[in-house]
Amino acid sequence: MDEFVQTNEKVAELINRNFLIMKVNYSDENKNAEFLDNYPEVPAYPHYFVLESDGTFLHSQGTGELEEGESYDEGVFAAFLNKWKPSEIVDSGDGGT
Repeated sequence: MDEFVQTNEKVAELINRNFLIMKVNYSDENKNAEFLDNYPEVPAYPHYFVLESDGTFLHSQGTGELEEGESYDEGVFAAFLNKWKPSEIVDSGDGGT
């Protein structure tokens, strides 16, 4: 998924403009229960949780629904991002730098 997100210009732009991605590891050695217990059970990984800027949970998204063949479907992935992006981007006041 990282490669798709980094190399697909449309998806990368949507993510970079609208989201902050935080990767959380889940493995037998590190289940990150303290973090993950705050959200719905994850049936498979990778997985997205969409949160409001204040941390309020909005949506749980399996990435299987975003796939097509051996990769991801640009249109479906973009539709997911567009659905959950903020309705208004607040200018940070830094002039875009």
